[in-house]
Amino acid sequence: MPRLPIPGKDNGAWGDILNEYLSQTHKSDGSLKDNVVTTNTIQRGTITEDRLDTATRDKINIVGSGNIADDTIATAKLQDAAVTSAKIADGTIINTDISPAAAIAKSKLAPLNIADADVAADAAIVQSKIANLTADLAAKASTSDLTSGLAGKADTSHTHTAADITAGTVATARLGSGTADGTTFLRGDGTWATPVGSDDPLNSNGVYWHSFACMADTTGLVASQNLPTTSLSGRSLAWYRDVFYGENGAQQGFYCAPGVNGAAYCTQTLPGNVKWGRMDFCFADIGSTQRHAACIAVSNAALSDETAPTIDMAIHFLATRSTWAMTMWSDFSLIPLVDGPLSLPSDVSKTYSLSFQILDANTVIFMTPDGVVRKAVDPQGRFDTYSGPYMVAESYTAAATDGIVLVKHFEGGTGQPPAGLFKL
Repeated sequence: MPRLPIPGKDNGAWGDILNEYLSQTHKSDGSLKDNVVTTNTIQRGTITEDRLDTATRDKINIVGSGNIADDTIATAKLQDAAVTSAKIADGTIINTDISPAAAIAKSKLAPLNIADADVAADAAIVQSKIANLTADLAAKASTSDLTSGLAGKADTSHTHTAADITAGTVATARLGSGTADGTTFLRGDGTWATPVGSDDPLNSNGVYWHSFACMADTTGLVASQNLPTTSLSGRSLAWYRDVFYGENGAQQGFYCAPGVNGAAYCTQTLPGNVKWGRMDFCFADIGSTQRHAACIAVSNAALSDETAPTIDMAIHFLATRSTWAMTMWSDFSLIPLVDGPLSLPSDVSKTYSLSFQILDANTVIFMTPDGVVRKAVDPQGRFDTYSGPYMVAESYTAAATDGIVLVKHFEGGTGQPPAGLFKL
């Protein structure tokens, strides 16, 4: 590395060492080499204007004289807060110069006189923003005209009882949810529902049914000419004894009035021996003795004054609020098979069901209103010999102190039952 000679040392090499050291920055003629003087080697503040070339001096003098060409200084070249409002000429900022996001406080705006034409037709101005609205409107209103105009009008909020409906009919949409038509019945939960037997009740799956909510919309004893003679599945219907029709809230059906002939019957004729059946009903009136019963039966003839003494019933399945019994009927008397207790709540809006399936000549399974599936056995095979194509729905009352059983719907078939037969 080049260095200066060291006094007292470097004998005989002084000249060579010194020349090597000086040759780093000097030419052989003693002048400085090119580019050896840089900005790092010039002391700050030592270069005066007369040491600058002419072009550089002219650029500096032009900036100082205010002769900067238009559009030559970018925004980024301005120091923050360098331009004050005092430097902006009055009236030079227009609406388009103000950003939509500018949060200009209302206190910075001059008072405005807003005329009607300044307010948009769809402007949603709240009443609290309009001065003297109540007083101004009161001065324009005629209390006498208002009083006479409202005379005899109903309150904006009021209720009606069922007794207020004295004419016309109630639309099916007001009775329950769902679609009301010839394929549905009104369940106890207020729903128009398809019978459990089939999505297509018109016999394609061997299901035959009828809803008693489709009867005439009268309450009380039904004239014989008003009773339907054909089920909703197209099968014949036969009626026996005095049949009453009623409504219990959203529930509708036929019943036997307490103390009137003891029972009311509806028989549907199927195209073959009945193999299964179901009946939906409710206890529409509790009564004091509570011997009123619902019954579904399978017989070898339609019930009438002529057939009653000799009719056979393979199924005679009945229930009250407190008991159930699976029996048969022959020679005008009951043949008990199996029975048991019930404890049904006093809920007149609840729908109950009786359902059964004949497995063979000796065995039947059935569901009581509490949802329990049970079995009955007849060693004599009378589930076959007493059977027939007639399915019977019955509403029974033994005395005037009994309540009412409202029969809403029944269905059955000659083949295999649907999966929902034994569901509540």
